[in-house]
Amino acid sequence: MNIRNKRYIIIGTSIAVLVVTIVLVNVIPYMLYGFIIAPPTFIDGETRQENTYREINYTELTKEQRLEDFDYFFDMIKTSLPYVYDMEEKYHFSVLDKEEEYRAACAACEDDYSFLALMTSIVNDIPSGHAAVVPPDYYSYFLSGYYRSKTVGLNLTDNMQGKLDAYGKYLVEKQSEYNKKLESAVYFSYTDGVYLCYNTEDTDNYSTIISINGDEPQEFVTGMMSPIGEVQYDAKYDCPYRSDLMFSTTGTQPVTLKLKLYDGTEYEEQYYCDYDLCYAYDMAWYYSDEVYDYITEDGELFETAPDAEDDAVIVYTDEENNIAYLSISSLHYSDGTDIKEKISEYSGYDNIVIDLRGNGGGISTFFKEYIYPALYKDDAAFEVSGYIPKNRYTDRLFRDFPDLLFDAEVNDLRFSDTNEYPAEMYDCNNGEYYKYTLSRDFHGDRSLSYSDDRNVYYIVNYATCSSADEIAQVVKSCNLGKVVGTNTEGEGLIFGVCCDWMPNSLLMYIYSPSYVVDADGFDNSLYGTQPDIYGGVTFEGSLRCDEIVAEGKDWCSLQSRRIWDNNYQLILKDIGVLADAA
Repeated sequence: MNIRNKRYIIIGTSIAVLVVTIVLVNVIPYMLYGFIIAPPTFIDGETRQENTYREINYTELTKEQRLEDFDYFFDMIKTSLPYVYDMEEKYHFSVLDKEEEYRAACAACEDDYSFLALMTSIVNDIPSGHAAVVPPDYYSYFLSGYYRSKTVGLNLTDNMQGKLDAYGKYLVEKQSEYNKKLESAVYFSYTDGVYLCYNTEDTDNYSTIISINGDEPQEFVTGMMSPIGEVQYDAKYDCPYRSDLMFSTTGTQPVTLKLKLYDGTEYEEQYYCDYDLCYAYDMAWYYSDEVYDYITEDGELFETAPDAEDDAVIVYTDEENNIAYLSISSLHYSDGTDIKEKISEYSGYDNIVIDLRGNGGGISTFFKEYIYPALYKDDAAFEVSGYIPKNRYTDRLFRDFPDLLFDAEVNDLRFSDTNEYPAEMYDCNNGEYYKYTLSRDFHGDRSLSYSDDRNVYYIVNYATCSSADEIAQVVKSCNLGKVVGTNTEGEGLIFGVCCDWMPNSLLMYIYSPSYVVDADGFDNSLYGTQPDIYGGVTFEGSLRCDEIVAEGKDWCSLQSRRIWDNNYQLILKDIGVLADAA
């Protein structure tokens, strides 16, 4: 064989090895998971976004730039959130119906701060526990971590970080200007079907809303533009609501509130409900110099926020009735071992209550790894499937293959590429979807010792979300106990949270594109998880709780909960300790 032929063979072999390597690394793994994901296209919009990002100088956006951002964002809603097409049935409105109203408000924005407030208002018209608009300042970057991830695909340079710092200072300055417009403001919290506000520190002096501009409060909360309170569904009263409403004594959008005092007296008050003022009032702590300085002082990642909770689990016991009550506020990996040890310590009680109210979740496998093996002897299995539109927005979930493999392995997922989807799902993406299936196997600890008659209860509410909501879903499906409370915030059955940024303002928004229906037949984003025993805090219970706090007593103790917490009262009734409850 001559030298030339040997050279050709070597070159040919090298090329063949290279081709095989590319196929093995980039194609075969996708096929093993049942589909091939096309590599991300380098669209003009993404090129423009990155260039704009590097050139940002924090001058106010033009009207046209804000409208371009709005159109980009709203196109995502229409093509990537199948569940919003089903809002009308229970919410009596849809975020889609308000597109022109939003667009007109966008065109009328006075500054970038007002635009940020408006976009937050729009997001809060989407019933989703993960949806949010995040301004690109230091606090948001290091709190979420999304901008550093491959999902967004941006690497921060020192120069970019400096510009972000300037943007953050702009927001602080604007916040200061808006604060001057807020002479005073009042908050009304949704409680057992009504909106409640304390007029003074005296808990006997309170008001409830009868009507707003002559309409029922439910009519107002679906037509308003205010970022205070994400729209959610109340199954007890079969109506939409927002957890909070805020009104100020200054503004441009007047509202007339008809109120009822604690003694039955009815009266009217004139307030204003401007979305930018609502945002300024609600976010005053966020853009305060104290918080901003704390986060940006060294330009590095921080481990805890200034107001972070120290204890991820707090335990109360009632020895007389053999009750162990564990309030779990975190499902973060760092808290797993401590929570598992605490649950194991009290797993032998005849009655166990796990309080997940206000728990926004954490790692998706927390229940499998830390709670289940500390609480149950036998094994169990859970499976659910969902769908994600396949388009340029959701492509971010699938573009980084190593991360996808890792997620699939760690989170017990498998994927397929499909043009088939449930008949009840609105096709918002021309029939192109990814299907994912979540399959979890739970392994108990047979060395645990507890009575076969043991009762386990999980308390949830409107702020139980993400992996905390998944716990409620698994408990119901596998008959691991009873779920008590109200509908959760949902989204424990979704796969992935997308993040993207608008082309001009560079506001990052986070959203869940998953469509998934639970075993009860309810969309997991729209309605959350329905409890087995419907409870919630009653109006009277809320008043009693505030009285206990005003008296300086521990409102979280089991003795106090017997007085005010309807959920705990229902549990005591279910186990036979109390004769009656609401």
